[in-house]
Amino acid sequence: MNKNIIRVAALAMVVIMLAATLASCGGLSGTYKGTGVEYTFKGNKVSIQVNVFGADIGDPIEGTYKISGDKITITLDKDSEYAGTFDFEKDGDVIKIGAFKYEKK
Repeated sequence: MNKNIIRVAALAMVVIMLAATLASCGGLSGTYKGTGVEYTFKGNKVSIQVNVFGADIGDPIEGTYKISGDKITITLDKDSEYAGTFDFEKDGDVIKIGAFKYEKK
């Protein structure tokens, strides 16, 4: 019986570690800046700040995001052109959302 308990505990540990690894894959963290827009990612949250000539325009737009394969879905607390599902790529410190690239600060 002790061997069965050890096997179940070991299997549970493997499942937990695998789930944690998969959860961390595809997630973003930090701030990515492009021309006129800055995305800040933390957990599943996103904050979008629009700026012109280095000056922030309005308050940041808050929401959540989810990456699935080569798509990112951004859901925001208010209507915005930045909400929706877009093509997504990540290459090192550069991400691409739709047709636009953003570099990590």
